[in-house]
Amino acid sequence: MQTYQETQPPRKRSLKWLWLLIIPVVLLLLYQLLAVVIVVYVVQPIRIEGKGMSPTLNAGDKVFLWKQFGELQRGDIVGHLYPLDTTKSYVKRIVGMPGETVEVRDGRVFINDKMLDEPYMQADYRSVDTVEPTVVPANQYYVMGDNRPNSSDSRIWGTVARELVYGKFWYRYANGASSNP
Repeated sequence: MQTYQETQPPRKRSLKWLWLLIIPVVLLLLYQLLAVVIVVYVVQPIRIEGKGMSPTLNAGDKVFLWKQFGELQRGDIVGHLYPLDTTKSYVKRIVGMPGETVEVRDGRVFINDKMLDEPYMQADYRSVDTVEPTVVPANQYYVMGDNRPNSSDSRIWGTVARELVYGKFWYRYANGASSNP
């Protein structure tokens, strides 16, 4: 005698549960791959350390540096490797371009004997130092922090080669603890 189970055709197993598991995993992997590609080739998130760029960028600020930045210009804020130890990096402002003569007199920057207009500089953050004229070599930049008394920059360690620049300031996405609202 046949039982009820024996007379029924075998049921196909539903693979719906498998798709419900696979699709989110694949989407997560694609999201992670996209995030890696963006960080490696497009933007780099960094945290500002120190006071050298205050008040423009303050210690603890989190910013994106644009890696596909093209031509650099005076006034650009850039991330670059430290010329004397490339395991360290800095964020500074370009003040001198290749071929220019940069000099600091009583805290004022002169480019080819003309005082540089620095609208981003606040009086409290100017230094009173004097630095002998420096001719910026080809493919190099003279960089300085906006907080001149507290900035280690080209006045101390010289110019920065173009290949050491890895990004240009694009966007601040979080204010650090010392930032003013």
